[in-house]
Amino acid sequence: MDFYVPHNGDVDDEELYQDIVYYLEEHLSHSVQTDTRYSYLRFKDDGDIYEAEVGEVFDPVDEVVVAIFEGGFVFYICTQNKGTPGSDEGPIIVEKGGTVLYHREFDDY
Repeated sequence: MDFYVPHNGDVDDEELYQDIVYYLEEHLSHSVQTDTRYSYLRFKDDGDIYEAEVGEVFDPVDEVVVAIFEGGFVFYICTQNKGTPGSDEGPIIVEKGGTVLYHREFDDY
């Protein structure tokens, strides 16, 4: 799958991606690694298994995933209303330690 950021505007995918990075780092003080771009994350939380995929609805919050970032010991799942500029909310945080079962990167970026 080629890199993209789902949105309804004329903004370039890369520009929107960088805006989200800026929001996470500068407004929420999260450390974000941008050398790898993730398209999919499967993880376990309280015995349940969840899947987050860019462009698909993340069931627990019923919102489309727009980006997935790695940040040290965690992954950040950003949706339409969580972890994105203008959302006034932080991203969904998934701890890596024993909870991440699988992740996939975009093929081309």
